[in-house]
Amino acid sequence: MRNHFFFSHHEDLEHMVQTGLRSFKNTGILVITGESGVGKSDLAAKVHKQTTRNGSYLSQDASGFATARFESQLYGHARGAFSSAVNAHAGFLDVVGKGTLCIENLEDLDISNQARMLRFLESGYYRPVGANLEKHFPGRLIFTSRIAARKLMESGAIRSDFYYRIAHFEIKLPPIYERPLDFEPIFAMMVSRIRKEVDVHLRIPAEIEMELLKDKSIEGNYHGLKNMLQQSMIQGEPLPNVIPFELREEYDRRLPNTGSLRKDLFILEGRLLTRAINDYPRSRKGLAKALGISLRSLMYKLKEHNLS
Repeated sequence: MRNHFFFSHHEDLEHMVQTGLRSFKNTGILVITGESGVGKSDLAAKVHKQTTRNGSYLSQDASGFATARFESQLYGHARGAFSSAVNAHAGFLDVVGKGTLCIENLEDLDISNQARMLRFLESGYYRPVGANLEKHFPGRLIFTSRIAARKLMESGAIRSDFYYRIAHFEIKLPPIYERPLDFEPIFAMMVSRIRKEVDVHLRIPAEIEMELLKDKSIEGNYHGLKNMLQQSMIQGEPLPNVIPFELREEYDRRLPNTGSLRKDLFILEGRLLTRAINDYPRSRKGLAKALGISLRSLMYKLKEHNLS
C-alpha cells in the first residue's frame, strides 16, 4: 500500500475506511454504501488510486448492463460468438486489467446477472462468450449501493449466494451533516472543483457562508451542496440568497461560538452585512446609508468579508 491515505477527521469513520483499504488489498473486493450524494464514487476512485499501481479504473452503473448482453459486456466475446460478432470484443474486465472495476448502484443489478457472476466471483476466472479458454482477472472489484448490502439481501434485491461472495468488508458513508469535522475541507473541495469546471469569473464564498450549512441536512448531500455553491458563485450572490428559506431563517438566529469573541463578532458582522445586501442589492450608497456608515467603510467591510 502507498503512503497513508487520510479520509476523515472523525475517528470511527477514518478507522472504517482504513480497515476497508486493508481488506480490499487482500481480498480484491469492497462494498461502499450510503445515501445518494455522500461521496461513494469519489471514495471508490480514491481507493483504487491508493491501492493499485497498475491498471485502469472503470466505473459502470449496474442499470447500464443489458441483461441479454451482460456476459459480453463484462467478459467480452470471441469473433463469431454470435451473428453480429464480426470481431472479438474486450469486456470490462479486459479493459480494467490489473486495475479496478466499480459497479455502481448494486441495488439495480438484475438477479439473473448476479447469477452469471457467481463462478467468477468465487474463482476469479471468466470465459468470454464463444471462447474456449478461460481468463484470470488480476484486478479488483468495488460495488457501491445506496442501501446496505445485507438489507439488499434480506429484501431479495440481491441473492444470498451473491451477497456472501462480495461481503468481505463494507464501508458505510454517513451524510454530510453527520461529518461536521469534515465539512470545511468538503466545502473547500467543492469550491475548487466548481472553479475548475466553470470557465468564467466566479465569486468565492466567504468563510461565514460555510457556517450557514455546517451541521445541516442538505438534500442530495454532495450534489445538493455543489448545486447551491455553483448558483452562488456563478450568479455572484451570497449563499443566503440561493439556499432554502428554512436554512436561511435558522442561520439568522444562530449565534457563532468559535471560542474567540473577536472572531464571533466578525462572523456576526458578516451575517448582518449579508442580510442587509438582500435589502439593498443594487445600491451600495443606499446600503451604506441604511447601515449608518460611510460608503468607503462599507466597501472596505464588503471586501474584508469577501462580499464585494
